[in-house]
Amino acid sequence: MKGIFYIFIKLIFFMNFILFDGPYRNALRPFTHTRPIADIRVGILTVREKWETYLGSTTTTVTEQYLSEKFPMVESLENVMINGAYLPNRDLVEMVLNLGKNEAIFQDQVAVAYKVTKNQKSINFKDFKIK
Repeated sequence: MKGIFYIFIKLIFFMNFILFDGPYRNALRPFTHTRPIADIRVGILTVREKWETYLGSTTTTVTEQYLSEKFPMVESLENVMINGAYLPNRDLVEMVLNLGKNEAIFQDQVAVAYKVTKNQKSINFKDFKIK
């Protein structure tokens, strides 16, 4: 029970979730011409709605500049970046919630999720602990 409470407190007070388009954006055109990958409907829910349900939190998006007014990004002191092309499941969400600063989750050399701070000037995955 202590573990669930700790994750809940950590989630509510410290984590900001940002979905990013990643390398699959162009392959998903024309769907991604008017929306981020996370806003593509997969069944009844969008990818974003699936993540928000699992996380119990809202998300924002990093996407193409011409879409950023309609889909603005909100940045916090600590941010968990999640590839919007990946659908959540219990195992992946647990891994995401347990990410520490400068830790990343990769699949086949594609970033699935990583945690950064607002003050980080650049992201070099060579400096990250890969899970």
